[in-house]
Amino acid sequence: MDDKCFDLDDPCFDVHEYPPDKEHVVKMVNYLWMNKHIPEEFPDDILKHEKELPEQFVPYETTCPYCPGPTSPQLSTPKIVTKNAVVYGLFKVHKGGVLHMGCMHSVVFYHFPLWQQECARDHSDALLSFKHPPNMYISDIASRVARHTNNHTEQKCFQQHGGRLCAATEENIQSAQEKTLKIDLPWLAALKFKGLSVQTEHAAADRYTQVHPFTGTKDRYSLYDRFHEKNQTRPE
Repeated sequence: MDDKCFDLDDPCFDVHEYPPDKEHVVKMVNYLWMNKHIPEEFPDDILKHEKELPEQFVPYETTCPYCPGPTSPQLSTPKIVTKNAVVYGLFKVHKGGVLHMGCMHSVVFYHFPLWQQECARDHSDALLSFKHPPNMYISDIASRVARHTNNHTEQKCFQQHGGRLCAATEENIQSAQEKTLKIDLPWLAALKFKGLSVQTEHAAADRYTQVHPFTGTKDRYSLYDRFHEKNQTRPE
């Protein structure tokens, strides 16, 4: 890029609301690239020591970089854009979180930064982004994930008992509390023993009701991890 990316005869940014329009976004990106892009080589002190995060991030510029003349006008007072930003440091993620999905073999299939407090929508958006949603999903907000996802798929994604392993009857709840409840999942056994065949079904019109090409079943479950399963106030 060169100086032609900027029209110095253009009036300074007149952005009174956030987010800015397309024209201003282009100028902002060009300015960041020319003045604040990450260098190819970092000093040793930056690579070894992570600075403390400030309470807030404000631009160090105090005057407009686009207005011509010997004296550029002062910038307006900085405005709060968000209080839930995710900051990636050298050794960890600060002030926010990351939603990632992986399998039992530690393979990560989904990774997304959270710009606000974690909610069921984040999990639902991730599940629905897959061409073939997984048959079994484990999280710490399993019931909310199942309800939210079903509401966005006309109750099609978690059809089997609303994401539960079985119907929420008093008998099943009692058996679960006594640790005597038994669930038969033939497709899961087939994954463990390659010699066991899986009963497949005809492909459906949509991806929520068709069988998974690897497991051979359309049943899906939204389950709690062991820690959060014990902390639920609703037995069902």
